[in-house]
Amino acid sequence: MTHFPDIPRVYTALSESIACCLVCLPLILTMDWLRRLRSLALIIGLQLLLQWVAGQFPILLWTVGMFLNICWMFASIYLLGVHQKKTALYLTAKAFIAAELVAALAWHLYCLTIYQQPVDNLWTQAAFMLVIASLAFLLFHQQNKKINLEELQHITEKRVVWVAIFTSLMIFMLSNIGFILSGTLQFQDSTSIFILRTTVNFSGLLLLLTQESQQYDRYLREELTAIHNMFQLQYKQYQAYRENSDLISRKAHDLKHQLYIIQQEADKQKQQQYLKEMTVAIQHFEAKIETGNPVLDTILTQKNQYCLQNGINFTCIVQGELLHFMDIMDISALFGNAIDNAIEAVEQIPNPEQRLMTLKVSQHSQFIVIRLDNYDISNLDLSTGQFPKTSKADKDFHGIGLKSMDFIVQKYGGNLTLNKEDNWVQLKILLPLTA
Repeated sequence: MTHFPDIPRVYTALSESIACCLVCLPLILTMDWLRRLRSLALIIGLQLLLQWVAGQFPILLWTVGMFLNICWMFASIYLLGVHQKKTALYLTAKAFIAAELVAALAWHLYCLTIYQQPVDNLWTQAAFMLVIASLAFLLFHQQNKKINLEELQHITEKRVVWVAIFTSLMIFMLSNIGFILSGTLQFQDSTSIFILRTTVNFSGLLLLLTQESQQYDRYLREELTAIHNMFQLQYKQYQAYRENSDLISRKAHDLKHQLYIIQQEADKQKQQQYLKEMTVAIQHFEAKIETGNPVLDTILTQKNQYCLQNGINFTCIVQGELLHFMDIMDISALFGNAIDNAIEAVEQIPNPEQRLMTLKVSQHSQFIVIRLDNYDISNLDLSTGQFPKTSKADKDFHGIGLKSMDFIVQKYGGNLTLNKEDNWVQLKILLPLTA
């Protein structure tokens, strides 16, 4: 009959701290080195202290000690920057099961191979645990990084959080039931207990990751559907703009012929009034932008008309013929969303002289450069590198414009960047000519 010692609490504490850091790794990487060092020292140091304090509790208070450690894991994740409570709770459940699995697996393998052997000492133990735990956590990290934190916050619903918490509790109870039943026929030695614990923890982590993957797939399907619907809407708008543009062009042509009749008006005052009204109408109708791409011409002409009506200075220097390789729906969605976002921003500016927008499409070397600049006096922060959230109240049906644009750019092997400098928001898109 084999009896192995329980996992030293120092390894459990380190596993719990590392698991918390891994699920929050993107946030840790954004910290400056001093803040990162302080955060890691606080998280690991207090986790070690709590495990030591819990080890002093009598066996009847063992669950109290575990509860305190789990609470600190939640606090650690919150301190690292996950401030959405439901997401922090979900990550705590996942990190706890991962820590339990890694610690149990590494210690069990150590006991089977090195424990009570001639090479068994503290240094060998620490080195073995480091190697096995590193490999296990590396596999966990590879799986965990498939879904970033921002997307995880979108897919984490309250129902999912409660399922994760309940799953963690059940897994924890099942994985430790062997210690309660130790000495019975089924659990006569420590090997059986550790096999049960490792297997149950692995099953629990696999269950959580599977649920997470399913939620993520559902989220992606819904987002792709929304983007597709937006493409359809933009394309229908383009068709309507083209029809209106053709009608306007015909009207402008007819008005030119009517000028001759007006010129024959005997009343000079009425004649001047008619001429003035028709001149303004013709200028409005012929506010047409020609780029060399008929699809882009239609979109930009419609947007330009809207800008003229709303006191927005919209400047275009566009080589539209460079975009002939792009699909009509892609051009419509890309430029429609980009210009609509810029218009929405400049319309918030009370000073008409600051309502400025500039669109440029040109070729540089082997790339097509699309750049849209608009003046902005809001508190928009683009320093994080993330797309800004929509300012509209209807979050479910807005805010995917930039994502759809990024989707289109990536389709053609390009790159989209968004930044703000000196009150100017700059949208820059690079598309390879080989596309």
